[in-house]
Amino acid sequence: MNLKIVLECEKKLYVLTSEPPKAPEANARAAEITSYRKYEDDARDVRCLMLATMTPELQRLHKDMEAHPMMTRLKGLYQGQARHERFKISTTLFSKLKVVGYTDASFQTDRDDSKSQAGYLFCLNGRAFSWKSFKEDTTADSTTEAEYIAAAEAAKEAAWIKKFITELGVVPTDPLTMPLGKLKHEGHTRSMGIRPMPDWP
Repeated sequence: MNLKIVLECEKKLYVLTSEPPKAPEANARAAEITSYRKYEDDARDVRCLMLATMTPELQRLHKDMEAHPMMTRLKGLYQGQARHERFKISTTLFSKLKVVGYTDASFQTDRDDSKSQAGYLFCLNGRAFSWKSFKEDTTADSTTEAEYIAAAEAAKEAAWIKKFITELGVVPTDPLTMPLGKLKHEGHTRSMGIRPMPDWP
């Protein structure tokens, strides 16, 4: 990046961004010859600056190259390496994705219409990234029903999160889990034929 700034100030960046001109014929016009000689001088300066910014090992590998082909080779070396490094980092990060959701509800806490209030929270690798607090549309007749309504809302969000993550080409290490607020609900879900939360897809 520093090299680019220097070359822009010196008005010599074109040496790296444009294809080298062809050498003029012996009987070419004076202006064409002068222009080519200017390019040669600029290319020599750019080459020296590039070599000066390199490690000794890179200098040894590129000492016999001109500026433009040198830049082409460096791009091939390091852009490919950068893509590979980014891919490895992303793979390592996404291979350890863990999404956990929490949900809870209070029973008939709204004094105006006796409706329950509920909410959910989803964490990605321990950090909250999606949450919602809301008043339930349906008037629940029990705390268990209020919890189920909250769980249903959270389940819709969980389905969207799973779809979004899958579209990124990522498979979470664990299925989406979403504990209910109280342990007694696990017995209710078994008797109703509802799968326990850790088994949710």
